[in-house]
Parts: sequence; C-alpha cells; structure tokens
Amino acid sequence: MPLTEFNPRAYVGLLKRFLDAGYSIVPAMRALAAPPPALFLRHDVDFSLIRAVAMAEAEHELGVSSTYYVMLANDYYNAVAGPGRQMVRRLVELGHEVGLHWDSETYPGTREAALRQFQSELGVLESIAGQAIRTASQHRPASSEFLNFDNDVELEAYSTVVRARFAYVSDSAMRWREKTPLDYLSERRDVQFTAHPVWWFTEAVSAEDKLREVVREQHRVRDTLCEESIQRMNRGLATREANDAKFKAQRGWAKD
Repeated sequence: MPLTEFNPRAYVGLLKRFLDAGYSIVPAMRALAAPPPALFLRHDVDFSLIRAVAMAEAEHELGVSSTYYVMLANDYYNAVAGPGRQMVRRLVELGHEVGLHWDSETYPGTREAALRQFQSELGVLESIAGQAIRTASQHRPASSEFLNFDNDVELEAYSTVVRARFAYVSDSAMRWREKTPLDYLSERRDVQFTAHPVWWFTEAVSAEDKLREVVREQHRVRDTLCEESIQRMNRGLATREANDAKFKAQRGWAKD
C-alpha cells in the first residue's frame, strides 16, 4: 500500500489505523507478551530530542506508549547536558520507555572493552532517565560492525527472539524497502516499526530539507544559549568584586 506522506498528521493517522484494526501498540518491554496482532513501536533518536518529544506528546494524546532509543555518542544532540536531560525525562513523564541506541563505530576494538562501554552507557542513560534501561538497539546495524549484546541487556531490538515473532519495517531516509507498515497491517502480521522522529515531526517535505530544518533548529538553540551566556558573563563582571569577597569568606581564605 502507498505511504508517501511524512508529517505529524500522517503519523497520527497511521497509528489510528492500527488501533482501529484492533492492534495493540506496545513498547519494547511489553512486545513479546502482547496479544496478537501487535505493533512493537520504537524510535531511533538519531538527530533531535526536540522532535522526539514532539512525537512522544502526539502518541501520549492517542494513549500510545512506545520506546525511544536515545544515543549518548551523537553529533546532533547532547542527552547528558541539562536541556537534553530534561527532554529525556519528558519522554518518561509521557509514559514512554527509554532505551539505549548504541553505535558500534564509537566502541573500542575488543569485545570486552566494547561491552564495558555498552554497560557504562546503560548506566549513564539510566541516571538521566531516572528509570532502568532494559532495552537497546544498535545504530545502523546493517552498515556497522556487528557486536552481539543480545545477552547483555534484557531486550535487544534486533535480537533473534524479537525477529522470530515480529516482521520488521523502518522508515529509513523516508524510503521504504519491500513493504510499509500498511502492508503488514493488511496481512494482520505482528510488526516491529522503527519510526524516526526527524522524518515525521518536521515541517519540510524532502529528507534532505528535514535534516536541514533540524540543524537550523539546533543553531537557533545554540544562538539562544550564547546570548544567555553573554548576559551571565556581563552580570558576573559587574558584581565580580562582591562575589569574589563572598567566595573567599565562605571558604575562610585570607585576603590577598
């Protein structure tokens, strides 16, 4: 079946079609126990936590819970910094799962060292999300080095046990492969659907312009942060003498 529009309205409409057809829409940790037909709904957050939160809010309004796989090694957003932490926590507040989206290209060469990094990232993300991180998915598994961590986390999204039940479909670069989610819906198949927030919750039409839109948004955020830093710097300079005296007094430092 054709599925060519990528925008918030089309995404919500797609989920409604599954709900109207009697599908249970579930996150990773409820997928294997979900009664058929089931849609295991997941999102690889590759480019923007801002867009991920927008998608999560739309799902929340539908009463749908899904899994957001968040990256710690990412050039586009910082999940560890204050704003990133707030957005990850917002995903949890909206009733969604947070999982680790791990990138083998950033991992050290031996499996032992790679496993230590994997476990470390699970711990860091758990501290950010404020909940146990029980599921993970590999970033670009078809084009990056294969590392099998199926037994090192409760549920790896690409694991054999998941693939044994769920047909897999992804909206990668807005170019479907053999089938779309609607094809599996018409077949009444259990399906794992990877929907990337960047494709559905940006206003541009082409994949190229959607990425440019996200980057421009991030530039605006950084411009705002820069202006706020300038204001803090100038306020600090204006009160530096008093603040220095207070700092030294608190620590019992002798006057210079």
